[in-house]
Amino acid sequence: MWLLTLNACSPQPGPDALPRVVLDARLQGLYERACVHCHAAKGSGAPQQGDAAEWARRASQGDAALLASVRQGKGAMPPMAWCAECNQEDFQQLIAYLRAPKE
Repeated sequence: MWLLTLNACSPQPGPDALPRVVLDARLQGLYERACVHCHAAKGSGAPQQGDAAEWARRASQGDAALLASVRQGKGAMPPMAWCAECNQEDFQQLIAYLRAPKE
């Protein structure tokens, strides 16, 4: 009789794995007002929150390109991505949240 013991329920993340990101209440509010309608709606054309392949493809152009897309608009996303009050740090944190794995 063989006995198999599992030491973990899921594989360990690789060195390139993105960390889980938690938004504070203010950024969560901005996300829900400005981002969620497209980045959580399948078929919207926007890369979905947590879609590693889509975000990796976009991120391969560099963080500056991601920020430029948000500031200038891209596709159906208008300039400043429906968030006129957002600053560069806000956008960086929101992008990190969108790229991070879902909980």
